[in-house]
Amino acid sequence: MPSTTPPNGEQPSQRDLSLQDGQQVDEETQKELVGLIEQLHHGQLSEEEQVRLGDLIVSAPTPEPQNQSVAMMRQVSYQGPLPPPEQLNAYDEETRRLIVNMAVDEQHHTHDMRSKGLEGAIKKDERGQRYGLTVAIVGLVAATVIAPFSSVAAGVIGTLDLVGMVAIFVAPRILEKQRKGSQPPEDDA
Repeated sequence: MPSTTPPNGEQPSQRDLSLQDGQQVDEETQKELVGLIEQLHHGQLSEEEQVRLGDLIVSAPTPEPQNQSVAMMRQVSYQGPLPPPEQLNAYDEETRRLIVNMAVDEQHHTHDMRSKGLEGAIKKDERGQRYGLTVAIVGLVAATVIAPFSSVAAGVIGTLDLVGMVAIFVAPRILEKQRKGSQPPEDDA
């Protein structure tokens, strides 16, 4: 095995330069080591320089052992009311049944709430249509009653009535179509 002594014959001093982990090496050895590593990166090391680099690495002072702690964290997530099968199977039979029943109950509740929301929206639309029809009929009746006395007033009332009905029933649907066309489709997954 080749010698680990530097070319000048002296042992490296450990008080001149501090390296990683508190290692001490003299400045000359440090420069030589850096130069050899540079040549290694560029693929320009001769066989003798490779041996010298190996000697320097072997003779480098070893750091004192230090107490270290390693922490590891694992995060697992899933979507939906049921855990993944591996996790569900870790529970006893009664607990698994309880978890599945809770998921089924939650799904029934979600469906019921969506159903009630849809029914409420339908009733609201029906109520709005009834009120709109009532207002339209009242407006047309008023225009008819006023017509023998003032045809201009009857025409204005009738026109406002019809324009109002168009604005109330047609405009929101047009705006809703434009809004749906500009938004990306929702994911119902």
